[in-house]
Amino acid sequence: MPRSIFSLPVMAAMLLLSSPLIAADVPDAAASSVMSVQQFLNKAKHLKEKGPFALLSPDFDLLSHVGEAADDAWKAQLKHSPKPACPPSTDISIKDKDFMAFMHAIPKEDRDHISVNEAYIQGMNKRYPCNESSSHS
Repeated sequence: MPRSIFSLPVMAAMLLLSSPLIAADVPDAAASSVMSVQQFLNKAKHLKEKGPFALLSPDFDLLSHVGEAADDAWKAQLKHSPKPACPPSTDISIKDKDFMAFMHAIPKEDRDHISVNEAYIQGMNKRYPCNESSSHS
């Protein structure tokens, strides 16, 4: 079964975080939140070209972290009033192809200037629009 680009097995995560040498290389949320859509797409393309060896690349974990940070940013903005989106719950997961579709929805000329967070938030807000009465709850 293929591994999702946005998840790490629990054991691998525990090993990763328990190693002081490796833990220093884990990107922080601030660094990953500024990744442009174009940077993300370039790294994803290179990973795809590596086939199963992509799992061994540091970029695999980086992109996974970037995806998780984008999801966290989207959930954080749901607390604003009026609500920018009205999902049925905040415990939503999307497929990798949907995440990538959000990135590809950004026009090519804008991909260097829009962060992955912004693209993901735009995509999720369009996916779960509020009607007039629900946006004020």
